[in-house]
Amino acid sequence: LWAAHEVAATQSKNQRAKNDKSYHVLISFSPGECPTPDVLKRIEDRVAAAVDFSEHQRISAVHHDTDNIHIHVAINKIHPQKLIM
Repeated sequence: LWAAHEVAATQSKNQRAKNDKSYHVLISFSPGECPTPDVLKRIEDRVAAAVDFSEHQRISAVHHDTDNIHIHVAINKIHPQKLIM
């Protein structure tokens, strides 16, 4: 919960941006795949870097509630130091 408050505080510092300040990504694995937590973290890092958000705040959740493991990643599009989108 504190992470969501941290993201909201950062987003509130940018009043000029009118578009959605969050970027959502779903990373899904094939049925039967069960990556380790370390592998999941590395994949998440690579995906964030690939969309040029490696320095941005993000909140992730791994779900096992379907036939395949998947990760929901919410990335703050507001840079935490530059405060620009």
